[in-house]
Amino acid sequence: MELVAAWTQFFMVTFDTHGGSSVDAQIVEVNASVAEPDEPTRTGYTFGGWRTSPDSETDYAFDTPVTGDLTLHAAWVPEKRTVTFDANGGSVDPQSVSVDYATTVAEPTPTREGYAFVGWELDDEYFDFNTLVTDDLTLVAQWVKLCTVSFVGCGGTAPDPQTVVAGTIMEEPTSTYDDHHAFGGWYTSDEFRDEQRWDFSNPIEDDLMLYAQWTAETHTVAFVTNGGMPHPHIQTVACPDAG
Repeated sequence: MELVAAWTQFFMVTFDTHGGSSVDAQIVEVNASVAEPDEPTRTGYTFGGWRTSPDSETDYAFDTPVTGDLTLHAAWVPEKRTVTFDANGGSVDPQSVSVDYATTVAEPTPTREGYAFVGWELDDEYFDFNTLVTDDLTLVAQWVKLCTVSFVGCGGTAPDPQTVVAGTIMEEPTSTYDDHHAFGGWYTSDEFRDEQRWDFSNPIEDDLMLYAQWTAETHTVAFVTNGGMPHPHIQTVACPDAG
């Protein structure tokens, strides 16, 4: 009796989950089909089927005869996350957006009259918009108050108004009148009382109007009688435009 060896060909089918839970490989006889495994899981994604390549958009048919080693690739659909923008007294558009899991969100710019926007906060820390979003978020706009300081020249030149962040100090601006007046400082009223003089080391807390004070120069005029009364009459006068 002569015995002849019989052979059966088998192939290896592996499953690449691309970041999902692992799936065991299968050994399949030639022309048999591979059993569809339980769906893998992946945080932030919904399983979208098995494909023959990562770029394929066609699901693999598990009744297809296996004729060689095979790798099947898991496809994933990202879940959505909602990012809400709290303008915190201002206005913003959009007020919320939906983004794919583990992607970034575009930064909107809010507006608020009388305030300057300084950034978005999450849990008392400024949010970095390069951060991948993996949870629903609420970002809160942060503002600093702006104050306008205006100047009245009171006959002299008036500097342009300045916008100052509340709680900060500003440098004292200069002002000019003419050659016959000396600048006497900036005052919070045109009554020019000592207590109204503005101290530029003080922080600005609200809108402010400052008035320039000027002191007119005085000149001495002596009258010589030229043969008349022997003593001069002396008079002190202010510059003509001083009133």
